[in-house]
Amino acid sequence: MPIFGTILYNDGGQHILCCPRADIGHFEPTTRKEIPLTALIVFISFLAYWMISAIQTLMTIRAISSWFFPGEDNAFQRFLVVTTEPFIIPVRAILERFDAIAALPIDISFLVTFILLSVLQSLL
Repeated sequence: MPIFGTILYNDGGQHILCCPRADIGHFEPTTRKEIPLTALIVFISFLAYWMISAIQTLMTIRAISSWFFPGEDNAFQRFLVVTTEPFIIPVRAILERFDAIAALPIDISFLVTFILLSVLQSLL
């Protein structure tokens, strides 16, 4: 990955950046303009992947803890609701527009949000 393997060296007064290539197992010189953009894209996708993982983990903990601590009486449950609800509310708003889904006796927006996050994460 260019973020962790970037090396800067001087070749006759010109700076050259090298990044590791996994397919050939050695460092390949690249231009200075390619590395920052590539590194930024890799970093953003890496960060987004782990943020989605964290949200999914909090959603799973929220679902399991709701079986043992129903309601929002304790601080931990309130924390889980506050951190996960901003991702669930937009999906719930979209799903409520459909009469068949709005008539269901259960709220499936939590499950749909989890599935959408999984799909988004797999695209990264």
